[in-house]
Amino acid sequence: MTYKSRIFSSIRWSGLLSGSSIIIEFLKYAILARLLDPKDFGLVSMVSVVIGFALAYTDVGISTALIHFQNVTKRELSSLYWMNIFCGIFIFLLIQIIVPGIAYFYNEEDIKPLIRIASFAFLIIPFGQQFRTLLKKELKFKVLSKIEFIAAFVGLCVCIVSAFLHYGPFSLILGALAKVCTDTMIILFISWKEIDLNFHFSLSEIKKYLRFGFWQLGERSLIFVSANIDYLLVGRYLGPKILGFYTLAYQLIVKPFLTINPILTQVAFPVFSRNQKDNKVLQNGYLKIIKLLAIIVFPIVICISILSPIIVPLIYGPNWEVSIIIIQILLPVGIFKALGNPSGSIILAKGRPDIGFKWNLFVLSMNFIVFSIAVRIGIVQMAYAWNILSFLYFFIIQFIIYYLINLRLNVFLSFIKVPILLNLVLGVMLYSVLQNFINQAINLSTLSLFLATIAGGYVLLLYVFEKEFINYLLIHLFKIKKV
Repeated sequence: MTYKSRIFSSIRWSGLLSGSSIIIEFLKYAILARLLDPKDFGLVSMVSVVIGFALAYTDVGISTALIHFQNVTKRELSSLYWMNIFCGIFIFLLIQIIVPGIAYFYNEEDIKPLIRIASFAFLIIPFGQQFRTLLKKELKFKVLSKIEFIAAFVGLCVCIVSAFLHYGPFSLILGALAKVCTDTMIILFISWKEIDLNFHFSLSEIKKYLRFGFWQLGERSLIFVSANIDYLLVGRYLGPKILGFYTLAYQLIVKPFLTINPILTQVAFPVFSRNQKDNKVLQNGYLKIIKLLAIIVFPIVICISILSPIIVPLIYGPNWEVSIIIIQILLPVGIFKALGNPSGSIILAKGRPDIGFKWNLFVLSMNFIVFSIAVRIGIVQMAYAWNILSFLYFFIIQFIIYYLINLRLNVFLSFIKVPILLNLVLGVMLYSVLQNFINQAINLSTLSLFLATIAGGYVLLLYVFEKEFINYLLIHLFKIKKV
């Protein structure tokens, strides 16, 4: 198989995994939203911020360094592996110590046992982390997709069974741990003999990886905190129940971006790294990723936002209707985040993690200042603040991309003008139809049929106006000849 074929095979399998993940996540939240209280989701969101931040430190930024550097020796791999293990143990112990301080910050004693149990992930994840990175570097996403699907399914089953047994917020934590355990065990079983690591460790051998990784570690930390500062502040000032409503709304809007973007960026980073000195190749790859995201993410986010008055009560139940107004306001956030995220692959491929670090330091500072003011006014104001900041960040990041690969903003916008116009038409159509449905009883089958009809019309218009690009995708991604 040629390298180009491997790229598209990786995207196909990552896409299949993401489609499966969407279905699993949909089932999980649709079921658990009716079994758990919004406060339970709020408590788990508080825990997720803490655990998610700590996860950035489990590999000291080594994962991205492993992908960036093209020649890695067996001795270096061994040293890097044990460095991951040491970091995981250290973070687990540190979290156990600081749990009282976290509970004091949130003024929620109930999160103490949740954090203590969730932190066991740090004793599990490092054992498989390097193997996962090497599989990504070799574009073996077919293997990774199968592993992640099995792990996600196991996690879903544990979540649902635990909820039915009345474990409350612990259901989500236990499900996450089950997913992590399954994922790590399968990866170890597949990869250990192939890599054949030993107990060698030398700090001097991995200095260049740590230097690269520390920049990425700092950037990753800033990205996570800036992306979750709203969760921190809402949980701190408005309490877990309001945070539960906000979490559902935010996740529905950003889930398409969080699910689909990694399909492309995790493949793009190794590919861009191999072509890091050829700006024309980087421009072409970057623009194609952006157009694909515009074609896929935009309509999903628009449908969720406009149809939220129907979707939320029907799927999640009447207890979650507070989330509707937040979902509607956050529509631009999902769009701008989708368009801005692939820039990270370009920054790292060009070997400039320092730029990423400085950029995300700026984002964190802005988010903290704006959200600290907005949260004291109300949850709706938080949503409006996200819109303003996302709009600002999108345009600034495009100037950074211009600096790195000489891609002009007018070229960028011209490349996605057709998807933008088509989605504006889609939005108007959905809003018009919503007015006829809003006061009528509607079931899941009727909603599904309606969405399928809208999707069919969108795909037809897309093929009419973007025939060349769609044929390119059909040939390379799905191995279908031109139609």
